[in-house]
Amino acid sequence: SVPLVVDDLTGNGINVVFTMTQSETDPTAIAVFIGGVYQQPTTNYTVSGTAITFTSPPPAPGINPNRITIVHNLNSTDAA
Repeated sequence: SVPLVVDDLTGNGINVVFTMTQSETDPTAIAVFIGGVYQQPTTNYTVSGTAITFTSPPPAPGINPNRITIVHNLNSTDAA
């Protein structure tokens, strides 16, 4: 199997587009959390290549938990 890849990003209350370390075409192939809260694919975000676009900006530091966690390779069936 392919190991999980985790991106840790930080919201600033302004930006909606962030760069992931891995290219994605299917928003359901990743798990996305903002401040530990699961984000619904296509409702809360879309993906295109290495870009993830949120429907509203993740919060800035000090306002709410602003850590963005993206887990890749959830649907991987590749052999190790």
